Amino acid sequence: MTRSPGCRCACGLVVAALLLAGCGGPPPRTAPVSPGPFFDLVYETALARRRQLMEERYERQDLSYLISVLDYAQTGFYARDREAARQGFTAAYRVDDGNIPEAAKAFNWLQEDARKVYRLDKRERLLVHLYLGLNYLMEDNTEAALVEFKKLRLRDMEASQLPMVNYYYGLACERAGDYDNALIEYRRLREMPAGAALDAEALVARAESLASGRAPPPEDSLELIVQVDHLFAGSVGPTEVWADERLVAVLPGRMDDFEVRLTDEEAARKAAQEATAEITRQGLRLAGKFLARALFNDARFGDLAADIAFGGREDREDTRYWGYAPVTFSFGRVRVPFGTREVRLEFRGPAGGLGQCRYPLAGEHARVERAGRAVFVVAGLAREFYGYQ
Repeated sequence: MTRSPGCRCACGLVVAALLLAGCGGPPPRTAPVSPGPFFDLVYETALARRRQLMEERYERQDLSYLISVLDYAQTGFYARDREAARQGFTAAYRVDDGNIPEAAKAFNWLQEDARKVYRLDKRERLLVHLYLGLNYLMEDNTEAALVEFKKLRLRDMEASQLPMVNYYYGLACERAGDYDNALIEYRRLREMPAGAALDAEALVARAESLASGRAPPPEDSLELIVQVDHLFAGSVGPTEVWADERLVAVLPGRMDDFEVRLTDEEAARKAAQEATAEITRQGLRLAGKFLARALFNDARFGDLAADIAFGGREDREDTRYWGYAPVTFSFGRVRVPFGTREVRLEFRGPAGGLGQCRYPLAGEHARVERAGRAVFVVAGLAREFYGYQ
């Protein structure tokens, strides 16, 4: 019997459906292949890219160029480019103060500008002074470091508990021979959860010994200070510290979120400013309604005119922020034997191992900072810094 064309078409569709069902439908999509753990942290390429972006944003009159200045300074800090970090952070807070002539001493392309430039919030401003202080500390410029830590304290008025500030401020006081203030900072640190990881008891004992005029016992090992800046949530996790293949410490993932609080005066001032702004806004909208009713016999035009002239509340919110400001910090203080050749950090995130980075302590490939009796190892964790083999 001869089948009609319609029958043959129907049979073909049935066969095709059976074949698809047997094959389990369309082939599954291939998941992107992860590059795996990184084997280095590379900052130099990002530093050059961020300097270019900083200058480009200023040239095209992007009023948030200050954020790019912060990114550049921060990357310079991780790359151990002390000059780049010092110039960038100094220019950032000078611009924030409205002191362009002083900021231009760091970057001569900065010019007087009457436009409203992005303003740093309190946490960002305190971080600028913290990083500047650390940068000076690693340059062995204790006097300049103390200036920055004092600026930070004056802005915060001890409203916030910031273990990193207590530790580094105490360390700077100790180096300057101001043992009484070093003791105050270390005792405050001892009362905080992060104090245990920094062995605050030993710091207090050392400062007490120095303050009383007694010489501390001779040191038979090297003081190693490790700081890990977690720049996004996916990088937050413990860090293993290895010295010549020997595990010497495990740093918790969250030790200081740098949670900044407003002082009572700042909170009152902010509330007053917001209330005044809202009263002004509502007054302008009311006046616009009366005018619109008189002209157009429709008060809705008043709302529209007020929004066009003054913006709705959501339009005036400044949602920009320093995206690379650390989410949290891990840091620790450990002692390693004299003659240690290399420190290795192994990083873990919420999903497991992230990677590692090696830090030779001496020679032409050294990647640490030596200041006084201490050796600093600092890592900033962001995806663009990950180096793969």
